[in-house]
Amino acid sequence: MVKKIGKFFVYFFFFLAVLLFFTPKDVLYHQAEQKLNSLGIVISHEIIEDAGFTFKIRDAQLSVKKIPSVYIKNIKFSVFGFYNSIDVQQIELSKTLKSFAPTKIVFIKAQYTLLNPLHLIANAKGAFGTAEVDIDIVQKKLTLYLHPSKLMLKDYKSTLRNLKKLKTGGYIYEQAL
Repeated sequence: MVKKIGKFFVYFFFFLAVLLFFTPKDVLYHQAEQKLNSLGIVISHEIIEDAGFTFKIRDAQLSVKKIPSVYIKNIKFSVFGFYNSIDVQQIELSKTLKSFAPTKIVFIKAQYTLLNPLHLIANAKGAFGTAEVDIDIVQKKLTLYLHPSKLMLKDYKSTLRNLKKLKTGGYIYEQAL
């Protein structure tokens, strides 16, 4: 009996691995891109690559309502079902956003796992400092913890006024979604 149950789980996980590996991720990407187009968000000049269990996008330019807004060097999607992540590296915001925050972002890493199924967690590092984001799916609440850099403290005081200062020296921002 134990052998049959063990054999079932081995076959089941093998089937899931094969399904994830051979899923046409580029088709899913183009469908998501069409949904974003209807919202006025256009991704252009990107190079897409299906790498088995991961999906990569390089050199993407993002425009919002026909205004060039973001250049992203690398995006890597890893979807395993029980652990899913998005790694975004070398992001440069448009110069029009320079009055609100520094335009260089080194990386953003977002992850969703079955070990913590009610939260989407993200970390970011850039010229602004470091940030941790927690999105509570049940309460529909976004919480941002910002540890600002010296540049952010010096040149972007008006942006920091929109955040609540913590006793530890960091800042917090909470928003209902």
